[in-house]
Amino acid sequence: MGHQLEGNASVFRLRSSVFGLRSSDLIKTKKMKIGLKNIFLIFAIALILGSAFGQNPISFHTNVDSTLTGIDIPVQISIPNTSNRKEFYVEVLDNVGFAKIYVDRYDLGVSKERLDSLESVKVDYEITDFGHWQGSDNKLTAKGNSLQNTIKLKIWDVGNFTILPKFKGDSSDNSEFVYPDLKNNYINLTVLSSTMPNDSIAAELAEIKDIIREEKNWQDYMIWIILALGLVVISLAVWLIPKFLKKKKTELVEKEEEKPIIPAHIIALQKLNTLKSEKIWLKGNYKQFQSDLTYTLREYLENRYEIKALEMTTSDISRQLTDFGLSVDDNKSLVNILQIADLVKFAKVKPDEDIHEEFLNDTIDFVKRTKEEKEQSDVE
Repeated sequence: MGHQLEGNASVFRLRSSVFGLRSSDLIKTKKMKIGLKNIFLIFAIALILGSAFGQNPISFHTNVDSTLTGIDIPVQISIPNTSNRKEFYVEVLDNVGFAKIYVDRYDLGVSKERLDSLESVKVDYEITDFGHWQGSDNKLTAKGNSLQNTIKLKIWDVGNFTILPKFKGDSSDNSEFVYPDLKNNYINLTVLSSTMPNDSIAAELAEIKDIIREEKNWQDYMIWIILALGLVVISLAVWLIPKFLKKKKTELVEKEEEKPIIPAHIIALQKLNTLKSEKIWLKGNYKQFQSDLTYTLREYLENRYEIKALEMTTSDISRQLTDFGLSVDDNKSLVNILQIADLVKFAKVKPDEDIHEEFLNDTIDFVKRTKEEKEQSDVE
């Protein structure tokens, strides 16, 4: 057996010498190959994990954009095949709460300093149906390979809200929540007030009795009398109205004078000066003040630029005025005033008292800077 081992060793040395390698060189070469394989394997796993976490982990969709308080809202939830996040929470935020989370990621038109001065209101909502997933309170856990589900939730507050998912940073209970980066995985919704019906309505059934026929009198012919009188009135109207209109038209032509058209900035400045003198925000009527201020501003934009500003959203107004050559600074100032006013009116936000006078002065300056020059010359 010793001779056989010596022979095998000789064969190994012979084969190594044929390829110009020593046995120690072969061992080093194998170790290098194993090391390279491990490096490639780690790199591939990193790419797969990076791709999985880089994708949108979950998305929310609904077929409604407005509803009433206490009405079930269907929310369709989809989880990508590559996502490893099967446990998440459903969050409902008001405008201030949403803006504070995403102010560093998106251009929301509101400064972080301004948001810090505003208070986010806790929204009263509940999940009434978890679909075919497991859930409790606002926490959901996808079951098995089921990647799609529909839940139902109710919102009991009035205003504009955002429904979006959030995740725990890790498995610990004290871990902070993480919100997704992509904009298309949350829902914007307007909730209006509703009057809920009574839980039960009592109804009584009476016995069916025979029909009692009464003798006819003049009241039974009242419909015919009314029709006859109506025909008489219509005939007189057809005969008299043309004569009256012809006479009235003649008088209007004789007395008609051209009415002066009041420029848009004159109307706006009169209303703004009235608001400045009344100062109703100092009496606690800050919501009414913000409503009057933004109405006057939108009315000026509609009259000045001939756009339907009273019916448009803030973002639509901004895009329209950009086409009219409005400067970037004026556009930002306008958007800031309108958006903060919406938060005060609809999101139950109570801003600082100095913000009202600041916005009023900014609006007056905006009107003076953007007034139409030909209107100024006509007035003079």
